[in-house]
Amino acid sequence: MKNGGKSDSQAFAEEVVRWLEGLTVEGKPYRAYIAQGRTGDEANVVDRLFTPGLLARLGYDEDRVIYNQQKGSEKPDWLVYLEPGGTPYFLVEDKATGEELAAHQEQLFRYMRRLGVPRGVLTNGRELRVYEAGDGPPTAVLYISFRELLEGGLFKEESLSALRALYGRLARARVQAEERWIEDLTMTKEGKPHAPNGETWPGEARL
Repeated sequence: MKNGGKSDSQAFAEEVVRWLEGLTVEGKPYRAYIAQGRTGDEANVVDRLFTPGLLARLGYDEDRVIYNQQKGSEKPDWLVYLEPGGTPYFLVEDKATGEELAAHQEQLFRYMRRLGVPRGVLTNGRELRVYEAGDGPPTAVLYISFRELLEGGLFKEESLSALRALYGRLARARVQAEERWIEDLTMTKEGKPHAPNGETWPGEARL
């Protein structure tokens, strides 16, 4: 636990809410802007303001994201890396605030499949959906309504819970901590498998 006794996921959720509450678009609070929903604002609003701000709060600086670059025959909006030069951990496809996400689901799935990226995020700045690849078509694992989150509607708590879950699934610090924990349990510092009786496990547990 950090951040004055709050969990990292709770601190993340609260920071995202503060950021969006302070964000303005065309002189309007972000909450009021996305309540209308528009076509044609993908580049100026979602690409420029929303997605990079969210990725930064998930721990991905500009060295860990590639924006709008051709990869073979595909051109996803964002490829996101745990470390520069590695393989993409997830990709993000942005749409205008007035567009329905369901209409663009197959585009995201195609990017995931052809680029070999196991996780995909589809967002219009009002809503966000996370998908994970499996044996069949990618499966929806998370949904967030930022409109509900900012308007304080009936489903605000549900949206906050989903925001905390987003941290657990995609935050760089959380993912890398889990990878180190798994590595400690499976391999010694010399890169060899641990003894079956556990005598080579580290003295402290990272739980």
